[in-house]
Amino acid sequence: MRKGSGWESSPIVAAFVADTPEELLQSVGALLKKGGLDVKFEKHVVEDEVAAAKKKLKEQKELEMAQSAKRGEEKEEENGNGAVEKKENKKVEEEEKKEEVILGTITAGADSIMTLASDLGLVKLCKDGKKRQFQKSSVDLFENSSEPGKIFTEADQLLLIGYALDMVRPSEEEFDDIHGRETLLMWCERQGYVTSVYGVHDEDTVDDILSRFSLKKRNLNDDDLLTLRAYFGDKVALYFAFLNYYTSSLSVMASGGFFAVLLASVFPALRPVLMVLFSVFACVWGVVFIAGWKRRNTEIMYAWRDHVLGDAADDERLRRSMKEELRPQFEGQLEADAITGEMEFVFPARKKYTRFVVSMSVVLLCLYINRDGGDVHSTGLHRHGHQQHLE
Repeated sequence: MRKGSGWESSPIVAAFVADTPEELLQSVGALLKKGGLDVKFEKHVVEDEVAAAKKKLKEQKELEMAQSAKRGEEKEEENGNGAVEKKENKKVEEEEKKEEVILGTITAGADSIMTLASDLGLVKLCKDGKKRQFQKSSVDLFENSSEPGKIFTEADQLLLIGYALDMVRPSEEEFDDIHGRETLLMWCERQGYVTSVYGVHDEDTVDDILSRFSLKKRNLNDDDLLTLRAYFGDKVALYFAFLNYYTSSLSVMASGGFFAVLLASVFPALRPVLMVLFSVFACVWGVVFIAGWKRRNTEIMYAWRDHVLGDAADDERLRRSMKEELRPQFEGQLEADAITGEMEFVFPARKKYTRFVVSMSVVLLCLYINRDGGDVHSTGLHRHGHQQHLE
């Protein structure tokens, strides 16, 4: 990894409002750097894309009208002053539609990315052809060890930076009004300093992916799914794998429905029987489809992560590699896990049982009140009916 010492990961951008205090930006930069991330703040002018598109369309229409209508020089002179006024108004509108923001470009170096990958236990391909959980101490065992951009895909880099951002939290000495375990960027969003957080697309990669989704290609093959996985991650790639399998399986259902309708139109007397048979066929198709997708899902997981679904050890490894932080708003106390020994936040059992008792007491009280109210209501109806009978 020595050759990749100057390498930077794919960025995540946080958009801050233009009037964000300089002291806050410095504090955010210091905390992010402490968490192993690099950030650069730059001012940019953002123009409303919708307004810009409407403006361009309007200009094209005006140009067409000017070309089609041949006016005299006198009319042009008369309208000259009006044209100048229109241009000035357009400039004012453009200035109003433009908004100044501060963009914080967040990246991570090779050393930080490797540390985060070791913490998450990402599964990577080794030089011997086997897949193992990544370890920073044994990076030379993995393929492309000298090029971080090839070891970690675009999706891996964004996943790792997102994981690092979740670990960076505001300090109580510098920040006020902290809710639960919210992250630094969540605090900034809640205070109105951050308007959006997003990843930056690579245009060349996006163009290559879009070319694979051309109308000339009916189904996605395994290479297409790997390309999606490398750029968008496992979830998006698995979603498209499911759509691909589902669309292919629907052709069987469509064929069965076509023949059922065809036979029903040729032999109207057999229509009830054909409806029953098609219903049975649809049920069988559904069962076979689910079983087939489970098999296909297992095949994909083994090919992508060398993971066997249902195996206890592999499931535990996958759970750890896809580690997710607790909900930042969760409030609890640190305790050691009885099995793994890791320190984790838990909700105190005393408070849990106290809330359970209070909730059950309120529910039982409501049921008791409802029971008495129902008896009074029924008694009132009985008396009213008895009086009508006597009358």
